[in-house]
Amino acid sequence: VISLIENGDLKKKFENECTKVYNLNFKKNIFFIYEIYKLYKLVKEIKPNILKGWMYHSILLTSLIGKILKVSKIYWNIRHTELVYFKSSIITIFIAKILSYISYNIPNRIIYCSEESKNFHNKFGFSNKKSTIIYNGVDINIFQYSQTKRNEIRKRFNISDEFFIIGMFANYRLQKNHKLFIDSLSIFKNHDFPFKVLMAGRNIDKNNINLLSQIKKNNLENNIILLGNIDNTYEIYNSLDIFVLSSSFGESFSNVLIESMSSSIPCITTNVGASSFIVNNCGWILNDFDKNKLSDLLTKTYHLKFDKEHWNYLMNQNRLRVEKHFTLKFMIDKYEKIWNIN
Repeated sequence: VISLIENGDLKKKFENECTKVYNLNFKKNIFFIYEIYKLYKLVKEIKPNILKGWMYHSILLTSLIGKILKVSKIYWNIRHTELVYFKSSIITIFIAKILSYISYNIPNRIIYCSEESKNFHNKFGFSNKKSTIIYNGVDINIFQYSQTKRNEIRKRFNISDEFFIIGMFANYRLQKNHKLFIDSLSIFKNHDFPFKVLMAGRNIDKNNINLLSQIKKNNLENNIILLGNIDNTYEIYNSLDIFVLSSSFGESFSNVLIESMSSSIPCITTNVGASSFIVNNCGWILNDFDKNKLSDLLTKTYHLKFDKEHWNYLMNQNRLRVEKHFTLKFMIDKYEKIWNIN
């Protein structure tokens, strides 16, 4: 693995699980030219048979260096569903447009993680003939329901059994629409149900003044627990009753949905990217960004949980859908087939 940045979120995971990890130090200044040279030297030294770029910036560099060094197979992996002017970076949009022109000549295949992503990029100008869809996969041996873990996590946060626990794991940025989520919680709170909310992700902590202001404005200080950027989400899912994804744009295939479902936790999600396809009839789809409707869905799930037979059936259906369609093994097998290495 070659990482373009020195201290990315996945650095430790790469170093623990990969044979070799190279960390470059790309920054938004003139010295990035030197980093491109270092990347060139590194690829030349490694002499790979397959070179795969992940996300637009990496894909562009992979393509140029791979072509110069005559790497036999070059693959692109695109994760975006859409690019939105005044929301997406103008540089990112510019790079994507360059890629659309060279997509007909350089890559052996362009791999998307959702039908929505493929359709958008085809309309944006990318080669359709080279398009392939591989859904994300989750390790179902790690993300699985455990009553023991559920009890441990609830005890850790001092949350008793009668509390309804809502989860949202998402980095704090415009795309994830935390405002919609928090505003809906404010309405949900009017029912006087006993509930807690576990929120996690980058900048989901007490140092985030904007987030704290939103929480205080809606009088939710006693309901929301901020966990920050955590590695043990596979444990935290067990403590939840319902998981919420409130993203407003940009989602392609959301990993948190299949992680939650694999843990037998039903989801409420906005209708972005592949979310409605992922959840299917195992959860609830919010077709617009209405805080009242999201609150209504939370209320519905709260009451439904008291029907234990139906709720247990729903939990099982969530797990089964992931086992049938979105396992890590399915994903790996499809990549190996495309790379022709199995």
